[in-house]
Amino acid sequence: VQQCTFAERGTTKEEMAADIVSSNPLPQKAASAGLPEEADKMLRSLKKLMEDDLLFLNPNLTIEDIASELGTNRVYISRVVNQLMHETFRDYVNRLRIRYAKQYMRQNPAHNQEAVATSCGYQDAASFNRKFHQLTGMTPREWAAHEAQQAAEHAQRMAAREAERAAAKKTTE
Repeated sequence: VQQCTFAERGTTKEEMAADIVSSNPLPQKAASAGLPEEADKMLRSLKKLMEDDLLFLNPNLTIEDIASELGTNRVYISRVVNQLMHETFRDYVNRLRIRYAKQYMRQNPAHNQEAVATSCGYQDAASFNRKFHQLTGMTPREWAAHEAQQAAEHAQRMAAREAERAAAKKTTE
């Protein structure tokens, strides 16, 4: 199975990670969730590990791994994610993986489902397909077809605008 080959399309893992980070909802502040102030710092550290360092791509990732990396325990990490991000740790990981998978599929449309799944942190295509459908309401194949249709429609609109500009320029000359 081929791993991420973003260079084929000029996109790096870092650029894809930046896209994931920019589309994440803002978490609640620790004080308003009844957590100590250091919870905000813990959440920032967690997000750096997950989103900047792309730890979510590890198919064997556990909350214990993250807790160890951050020098705390899994219960505290779980509580911070639950109360500040309003989702479970596993949901957070899957949300990041699916967002990454969408970007990956845009950049690598010819890759099969198994390659997409393993490149995005899933151990197999069945788990990936199930989670993708659960989070998007579409299968990866349906989503890719929808994306291709939207891209084609966008290209048609842009071509029509360009043709209008060219025609308008001709009439003013």
